[in-house]
Amino acid sequence: MKNEPTHLEVFLHERPIGTIVNLSGDKNLFSFNQEYIDDLSRHLQTLPLWTLKD
Repeated sequence: MKNEPTHLEVFLHERPIGTIVNLSGDKNLFSFNQEYIDDLSRHLQTLPLWTLKD
């Protein structure tokens, strides 16, 4: 059986900004680090993040 990561750290300009978690059912969850959220002078991602509802 192949060992696959269950989560990946996401960086923006060498700074950790969040985590992508692999969930069951072929779904993924992205979560921002609280430190990144609280920093009002942070760099921003330019691609939209969509919220999908079942």
